[in-house]
Parts: sequence; structure tokens; C-alpha cells
Amino acid sequence: MYSYPLPVNEKERLEELYSLDILDTPEEEEYNSLVELAAFVTGCPTSVISIIDKERQWFKAKKGIQVKQTPRAEAVCAHTIVHGELMVIEDLTSDNRFSNQPFVKGVEGIRFYAGAPIYSPSGHALGTVCAVDKKPRQLTESQCKALNAIALQASKLLELKRRARQVFFQTKQALQLEKHTLQYQIRQQQEENELIGNELHENLAQSVTAALHILKLSGTLPLSKEDVISRVERILDNVLGNLRQLSNAISPTDSLNVGSEEKLKLLLEEFSDNSGSIVTFKCNGDLDKLNPEKLSHLFRIIMDHLHSYEQVEGIIQKIYIQINIGLNLDLQITADGDQNYLTGKRMIVYNSIKHRCEMLLGTAFLERVGLKTSTLKVQIPLTQISNN
Repeated sequence: MYSYPLPVNEKERLEELYSLDILDTPEEEEYNSLVELAAFVTGCPTSVISIIDKERQWFKAKKGIQVKQTPRAEAVCAHTIVHGELMVIEDLTSDNRFSNQPFVKGVEGIRFYAGAPIYSPSGHALGTVCAVDKKPRQLTESQCKALNAIALQASKLLELKRRARQVFFQTKQALQLEKHTLQYQIRQQQEENELIGNELHENLAQSVTAALHILKLSGTLPLSKEDVISRVERILDNVLGNLRQLSNAISPTDSLNVGSEEKLKLLLEEFSDNSGSIVTFKCNGDLDKLNPEKLSHLFRIIMDHLHSYEQVEGIIQKIYIQINIGLNLDLQITADGDQNYLTGKRMIVYNSIKHRCEMLLGTAFLERVGLKTSTLKVQIPLTQISNN
């Protein structure tokens, strides 16, 4: 085994190298252009950008060779990073450190080496830009300066790539946080909607009961027929007002500065994360053009049906959801792996969905397709597509 020197800060050097995530990455044009330039300015047929790992040198870019890496013990570049500046060896056979190396004595027959270290921003030598030839050479002062300049560009490129990755991950984390925040806000809105719905339901029930009570007692009360009708009309007007209030209050488009389709996607992503199912969603049309009542029912139908899968043994592997908006609102939800599609609580959920659709003069039908696939088909007429 051939020996090689270690930098005094080897541990810290390796830690910084690994933080760059550069090792074993694909070829990149920016690095390839630097080795082309190094070969050109030195006149050598072979040039590489060598990164010195713990026990190997790995080539980020290369010209004139096919191998991707060599043992660190056989790397002249392992000496260059300790040397700390441009190292030129005109004839390797005359240098006792390398004259017996396989790449000198073997078929490669390398004789000339010139390498300039690549530094990190904190000053660690991570690798080199080097050029080699099978015959002895000398470099002019201008060639040496050019090779140092190329190594400096490689250093800056490494730092630029590191910053780009850092910005990418920070942006990704910010988007993830924003997504979770929106999902939380939507859940809060849904809980608030349920409270509003329950309260209005009680008010509606009381109003209808009062109207029926007046009608039943109309023959015994000291009121004219016109007074009875007037009182019932006022109660029914109040009922209609509450219905409009309910429709507006629980609309999923009233709060949060996010489109309805985006909100639905966030809810589906959350369901997918929690259930382990792969959910594919497609919408042909603009959900925000649906009136609030139909939009609210659509959200509830989709989420109620998805949560009914919790009654299924095992995981529904794939769920396909498609919405088409035209003369009708058409919804289709297909589940692969649905073995017991109308049992227990799922029948209750399905009947609830049918009831919602009937309230909107629409239809709902759940059918089995094959042994382990179910499809829910919903159609709701759209006599008016607007926000009014």
C-alpha cells in the first residue's frame, strides 16, 4: 500500500466536503468546460477535476480518461491538497514519491503532472484541477497562472452550487410550511363551518316547528286567516334567510386567499399523507365559478367518501378523482383495492351522499368494477354557474 500525507485539518475538511453533497453526482457542463480549458492551456491530453474523499479520489469532470475514481493512495492530487498550492512535476519517474506507482510504471505510463488545489470558502483544500501527460513537460509562468485561475473558478463554482442547493431546500421547506399552514387553516374553517351549520340547523328547526304550530292552531287562535298567513310567511322568510346565511357561511371559498381547486388539492394531499393512498386528481373547469352551496356540498361529498375508506381492511392503494364542469357538475371517484365497498358505516355515508345530491336535484351511484375496484359517480345539474 502506498502512503500519502494527510492535511492537519482532515476531519474538518471531510466534514465540509460531505456537506457540499458533490461526491458521486452526475456530470455537469460547467465542470466539464473547466477540464477542457485546463487541457487546452497546458497542452495536455488529459485533465480532471479531482475531489479527494477519505480513501479515494473521485473525478467530478474528466477529459481523456474513462475511470471515475482511483484509490487515494495512488493519487498525486492527495499530495497537492497538502502542498497547498500549484504543484508541477515535470517527470514523475524522477520523483521517489511516485516513480513506483502503478499509473507511472503501468500501461498508463503517466510522466507529467500539474495540479492546482480547489479550496472551500473556509479554506479547506477539497481537491484539484489537474492535467497529466504521458511525456515529460514544462509549464510557462502564464500556463501556471491560467491553471490556478481555473482552480479558482472551480472553487467558486462549488460554492455557487452549494448556495443554489441551500436556496432550493429553504424554498422547499418554506413551501412545505405554507402547505401545512393552509391545511391547518382549512381544517379550522371546516370545524367552524360545522359549528355554524349546527347552530343554523337548530334555528331552522325551531322556525319550521313554530310555523307548523301556528298552522295547527290556526282554527283555535283569535287570528284572521290573513294574520296566520302573514306570520307563517315571516317565519318562512326567516328560514330562507338562514339558508342563504348557511350557504355563504360554510362556503369553502369565503376565507383564505387560495383558489378552491388549490384548497381541494391540499385536503387531498393531507388525506394521502395520513392514509397512505396515492390520490390522483384532475379538474376540468373552474371550481370558483360554482355557487357556494354546490361547492360546499362537493367538498363534503368528496371528503366524506374518502374518509369512508377507513372502514376498508388494508390500504386503498390508488384513488382517482375527476371533476368535469359543464352543463352538469360530474364527479367520479375510483378506488383500487376497495374490497367491501358497501358494508357497515360506508352504507350510511353513501346514503348521506345520495341525500345531498337529491337536495341539489342530482344523483349519486356507487358501483363495483371488478373484484377490488369501486366507482362513485355523482352528477349535479348546473342551472347557474356564478359566484352570485
